[in-house]
Amino acid sequence: MSNRIILTSEEKDHAKLQEVKEVLKSIPGIFFSFEPKKELDKPFIEWTQEGDFPLKDGFFDAMNEFRDQDNLDSSDYLIFLTSRKIPGGYFNGIQFDKKNIFIDLENWERLSFERATDQYPIAFHVWISVLINHYFKNDEAKAIAALHRIDKGCILDFNGSKEKVDLKIQTARICSDCINTFLQLNSDPNLLSYFRSGIEQIRQSFINVIYNKKIAPQPVPVYLRNAVHKRMNYRLEFEGIGFVELDASHLTLYLYFLQKLNSYKKSLGNSNHKEGDKENLIRLQDIGLDYYLLLELYKTFAISEEEDEDLIQEKLSVVEKFKKQKIVLPGVSPKEEKEVTLYEAALKVINKEPVDSKIRNNPKVKSAIEAIKELNKEQKAAETRKKKKEKNEKSISKLCQLKIENGQFKEFKNNDLNLGMTKINKKLSEFLGTFGLNEFYSIEDRGNGKYGVSPEIEFKDSTGLIKSITTKIEKFDPIKIIWNIEN
Repeated sequence: MSNRIILTSEEKDHAKLQEVKEVLKSIPGIFFSFEPKKELDKPFIEWTQEGDFPLKDGFFDAMNEFRDQDNLDSSDYLIFLTSRKIPGGYFNGIQFDKKNIFIDLENWERLSFERATDQYPIAFHVWISVLINHYFKNDEAKAIAALHRIDKGCILDFNGSKEKVDLKIQTARICSDCINTFLQLNSDPNLLSYFRSGIEQIRQSFINVIYNKKIAPQPVPVYLRNAVHKRMNYRLEFEGIGFVELDASHLTLYLYFLQKLNSYKKSLGNSNHKEGDKENLIRLQDIGLDYYLLLELYKTFAISEEEDEDLIQEKLSVVEKFKKQKIVLPGVSPKEEKEVTLYEAALKVINKEPVDSKIRNNPKVKSAIEAIKELNKEQKAAETRKKKKEKNEKSISKLCQLKIENGQFKEFKNNDLNLGMTKINKKLSEFLGTFGLNEFYSIEDRGNGKYGVSPEIEFKDSTGLIKSITTKIEKFDPIKIIWNIEN
């Protein structure tokens, strides 16, 4: 059962209250729930006029009236956020025995940050106030004694003015003395770890907002390029960063998403998509519609894994020549000498049959032996490649979640597509994480079986491959292609 934190304010401050609530809701875990109170039956505090304000205790008296009015439980934390002027220079107050907390909404721009981000320091003080109240309970005197009168970048720095809050927010540090104090009050390390994670979450969000205004990561164009090495004949180039190499199946899948993104942009007139628009979604069950595109892409990328028929034929023709050339095997009494082909002589040596040393060392026989070994090696490799090719072609069928029965597509469920996307995202994270760009390029799960990449990506096929394949598959006989895969 979570503990409730009730956030309330006057109507004029409700927009800021909502912003603070959203920051607090980003904290992982459900130990606390955050519930705003928008409509009040009467003003929260009976202000006589705009410039008036009650004394500190007046805030708490009004909050207790509100508790009674709304039948709040004594375990609920009540947080009042106000833009009214607070007496005595206070910007944060706690009534420990009642779990009432007030926080000033004004003048946070005194910090080195902009007012547009003041929901973060406000949420920060909400969280710290709840932490202090939660640990010290009704012992206000002990809580005050624990505060640092000399700032040290700890969450329990007293900070007599808002200008001094910067350090505390930017470090989100709990000093070792305060850790010991909290653990003496409650020895559960998980509870303190929970509060610490909340502090860190707010700090990180705050810092990210500030940095992103000036140095937010910007996606760079990504190109499909021809590769110049043997393992893969295509790879992706991220402009100004470098190349990322994916294997045939993963490159096929990732290009599928990039191509879908391009198609989506074209449907909107190339440049009419809104910034942050995420409607370029792909449903997993729709991937079968592009079965042939995926297959042809894969076959292109896996070309280095195909059988090299020309090489095999070349080696086979060399061996055939040795089958026609003759050599005389010396005879040993009572056997007579015998004429055989160089191929047969080479096989005797290879099979370790008794052969005269002159034959074993004959240069022509040695050449035949080498040719036979090379042919055998290439044929075994070809057989391995063939099996791998058949296996990988079936993986495309799994990727599309389609199988063929009686010459017809039939859907089936498996985890290959999700597994493939996970591996792609891991590779992209390793490659682009240094620049903070992986969030744009990762395949994102957007719920309800929908996936997509950021519409901010600019993808260009510099090879023209996808266009040529799209044109090519329009001429295919679908049944023939499908049955070739299955057989």
